[in-house]
Amino acid sequence: MPAHSGLLHGEMVAVGFDTRVGRRGQSLVGVRIVCSRSVAWVEGAFNWGARIEAIVLDNGELTDHLKSHYVCTPVSYKEAIKLPPHSPWAGVLCLLLWVPYMKQNLPGDAVIALPGTLSRTQVLQMIPKASTHYSMKMSKAIHSKFGGVTHLAWHMIHFSRVGTPVTTTTLMTKNHFVQSLQTSLDDTEGLSQMKFAFKPCPGKDYIGTVAITKGKETVSLRVYDADGLAPVLSSISTTPRFWFFWVRAASVWSKTDKILRPVKLHELFLIWDYEGKMDCKHRSFSHSLLILRHRVLSPPGKIVRAFAFGLLQQRNTYVESPSNVVPIKAGKSEDIPFSPLEVTAEVQAEAACPDDANIDLSTWASPTETSQEADARMCLRRVAVKWWSWHHVSTALKWLSEELRCEQDHAGVKDCIFRIKACRYFKWPRGSRIVFSRIPRDPDHEGWFGDFRDGVKLRQLPGTTLPQGRMPNIPTETREDELLTLCRYLEHGEVKLVIPRFTVPKAGKDVHVAWDAKANGHNAHLWTPSFLLGDSGDLEEMTVKWLSVPVGIYLKNGGPDEDYTQDASHFIKSWQADIDVGQQFNNVQAHPHDRPYLGVRLIDTRNDGSRERHWFMRYSVLHFGGKGSPYNACQGQLQIWSWPRIHPLSLPLRLDDDEELATQEVYYVDDIHPTARGIDDTQAVLASRQLKTEMNSYGNQADDEKRPTCRPGAWKGEIMHTDQPFPHKSTTGKKWSRFKSGVQWVLEAGLGSSVSTAELRRIAGLGWEST
Repeated sequence: MPAHSGLLHGEMVAVGFDTRVGRRGQSLVGVRIVCSRSVAWVEGAFNWGARIEAIVLDNGELTDHLKSHYVCTPVSYKEAIKLPPHSPWAGVLCLLLWVPYMKQNLPGDAVIALPGTLSRTQVLQMIPKASTHYSMKMSKAIHSKFGGVTHLAWHMIHFSRVGTPVTTTTLMTKNHFVQSLQTSLDDTEGLSQMKFAFKPCPGKDYIGTVAITKGKETVSLRVYDADGLAPVLSSISTTPRFWFFWVRAASVWSKTDKILRPVKLHELFLIWDYEGKMDCKHRSFSHSLLILRHRVLSPPGKIVRAFAFGLLQQRNTYVESPSNVVPIKAGKSEDIPFSPLEVTAEVQAEAACPDDANIDLSTWASPTETSQEADARMCLRRVAVKWWSWHHVSTALKWLSEELRCEQDHAGVKDCIFRIKACRYFKWPRGSRIVFSRIPRDPDHEGWFGDFRDGVKLRQLPGTTLPQGRMPNIPTETREDELLTLCRYLEHGEVKLVIPRFTVPKAGKDVHVAWDAKANGHNAHLWTPSFLLGDSGDLEEMTVKWLSVPVGIYLKNGGPDEDYTQDASHFIKSWQADIDVGQQFNNVQAHPHDRPYLGVRLIDTRNDGSRERHWFMRYSVLHFGGKGSPYNACQGQLQIWSWPRIHPLSLPLRLDDDEELATQEVYYVDDIHPTARGIDDTQAVLASRQLKTEMNSYGNQADDEKRPTCRPGAWKGEIMHTDQPFPHKSTTGKKWSRFKSGVQWVLEAGLGSSVSTAELRRIAGLGWEST
């Protein structure tokens, strides 16, 4: 960094003024953002810690971007007007113009931001007079007075509901931090290599212009001094051909003089105080440009943060009392005894059930079923599976004869029929496959139809070459390869790369064979999304503590205490079931283009010391151990439940008409965990039955292993359980010891003037709490 650049000008003052805000309890403040031009408020609310209940977009350009960065799913205006509550709402509404949506929701506060180029008269003409329910306050915010590097100004209009106990102190109070454009520029950039001609322009807000010639076209761009302020980005050209504007700035490549160069795209995000400015270096140019075009239509980040933080903090100081609520007897939540977390709950990498474990038929039985009724069910199942097989075969053949089908249709249906004919009620001896002929051939499902018929193509990283070779392997102890051949998951064909394998002991004398596509280098050349598969957080968010009333009524009453001294039969509990998807990855075909790299070595194992013959085949389906298998196998799983209402939108609290938490299933690659609420497990059993029936009807194996319970988990040790008033999540003894020592350190360090953030990061995530 050049000593003369002045990069630290004003920075020490700004750091000293910085306020660190704790976020405990701040998620009680709800925020809704309306219009794509108001996306800056998403950043401000998210950073403060508010609960973003809805993002209402008028176009779909930013939908994917917002989905990948924030927990709230964007909705359309038609969907937004149906969101509860349809009455006065205590949250904060951020929008660009006064819209009917504000009149419908009657928020506690509403914020409207308009460009400062409009006069006060024009602003008042654009905003209709608020009703008698609101008072209005308008102020003008200049970016440079909020620590920004532009001279842009914005009109900030604040509507507050009459009677809201907010402070009278202005929200726009901020010290004047003088910062130059240089503080938002990258000083590692060097002199531009383009041919240009510089012309000084004294007496203007810019120092000159540069002329750039491209072929027969000459473009003139303004040059700004880095010691001054930047231009208004919303008024500059966003044509990527000649960049945006030029600067005369300090650089590490010049020790004495400043250099002339164009401003880079990620620097424009810095100038506008965009929160995700560092991520822009890893996005494509077109994606970054799309975000910038929408972002400059909102106020810069420092203005948004100053206004949003103050307003949201005021909303956090009080909670409105709900009206017309059902009275609930005050309880004794604070007296509930918690079991010690020091109990050993080590999670072992060993499955609790062997592959040949008996099927648990209790899910399909009635609570009072006798042994005679159970035997009768066994007979009925044998008849039912024969009819089911005949029905599927007849439907598939009829589908083939309805119109002219291609060769891939005939080959795929023939393979499905081969597997269905040998199917038993709970087992697929020839292996399962998704019955693609049942998927509609309409534009909404065309992609799924092709994937399940022809196979899902793996995504290879650009510029890489897949490795080849036949690595040595160990003899299979359970003759896993032969079983795969019997199930028609392996086929003969060209093999360029062999997948090695190793074994993991399971319960009893069984072993689990793991295919190691990392060892042969195959996984290193593949790309797959890492954010679309569920984790334990999904299940944790669907569990709620024991309640004497449905969840919806409990929330309307403001979350009163519960009397847990009563018997457990008085409370509604969270129930969880564990459904194993048999051979999940093998249900989906691998694309023929990828199959040569999914080779398998089969060994004729002998114990007499003679030479063991071996040969090579290849997977025709996705295999366990492949980097792309989880995403490609799970992307087609669809929710089969529906909920009348979601409250609130930013949390997965899906409520039925009876105000109770609706059933939801959570996917963990090949495990599905339906979660339901009830005094007993009746609702969870029904949910499991429905899901298993839907899965099997499409050729997706649903192995019956465990009954709905308050203590789930397919592994030794307890991940999470709800058999006590408050949900508990197990942790290892080592993590618990580290967490206790870390908490003690925090208590001691809190007595001083500062706390090491590095030490806080070491203990982050070790403690867990759920209500």
